[in-house]
Amino acid sequence: MKKKLFLLILLVNTQANAATNQLTITNHFNSELKFIVGKNPDVLPDLIPTFTLAPQEQIQTKVVDIQKEAYIRSEDKKNNYTFWGVNVENNQIKIRGYQSKGIAYSWTNDSVTFCTPDEYKKKNAC
Repeated sequence: MKKKLFLLILLVNTQANAATNQLTITNHFNSELKFIVGKNPDVLPDLIPTFTLAPQEQIQTKVVDIQKEAYIRSEDKKNNYTFWGVNVENNQIKIRGYQSKGIAYSWTNDSVTFCTPDEYKKKNAC
């Protein structure tokens, strides 16, 4: 009985944590951005591997804790790009920025926003 109760509590706790790990991706850049989830797309189950966001558009996805990091490339049509990763650590979303050329981005625990480098310089964030 104790084992069943423990498993039930663990299942409920896991489902509650999964429900709260929502990531919002917002495009404040001055043109459409294409996003490619290149590695470990299972971390972001609500996203298709390649999608686009028009300026001022956003999308939300669950971030699932599978002990892996999803790697995402964001790019415009002028060869500007970003490369970043997202996973869950200690029941919280963890975002890492790796590279950027011509596109700025900033993040909090539950959102990542893309903008122009000029906008970033003015606000010190996107």
